[in-house]
Amino acid sequence: MNNAMVILALALAAAPAAEAGEAALLGTWSGNDRASEAIYGKLQIGETSISWRGGNPYNPPCETTYALVSTWSDTTYPDNTFGLQSGRTFRIFKLKLEPKPCTGLEGYFQFALPTDEPGYAEVVTYGTDDEQTGWHNFSKIAGETE
Repeated sequence: MNNAMVILALALAAAPAAEAGEAALLGTWSGNDRASEAIYGKLQIGETSISWRGGNPYNPPCETTYALVSTWSDTTYPDNTFGLQSGRTFRIFKLKLEPKPCTGLEGYFQFALPTDEPGYAEVVTYGTDDEQTGWHNFSKIAGETE
């Protein structure tokens, strides 16, 4: 078998896993800490869009599109400030937000989903300059989709 066929076979075999991994990200997520609740309240993530409605008047609602710029698995992730648990692996998704007035200086959301704790996400936010701006954690709301 030539190299091109091997690469094609591997890509086709990996496609369903990638789609299943991204499906874990879709749905409605609720902020677990005071900052996440105040700034974002609930995040709703669809296949190409993300929206939120903060819990106070200083954080207006927002709806925009996003592009998935990277996804990988590892035992940690960039700019992690949460304690690591031995043997834990994360599925990491970095989303680039489409700039809109409501996104302000937010440019990227990086979701780290622990494989041993479905429905939980550690989120690092980045500015439009890709510099880290915040750390948050969210829980997925069962049964709620966009």
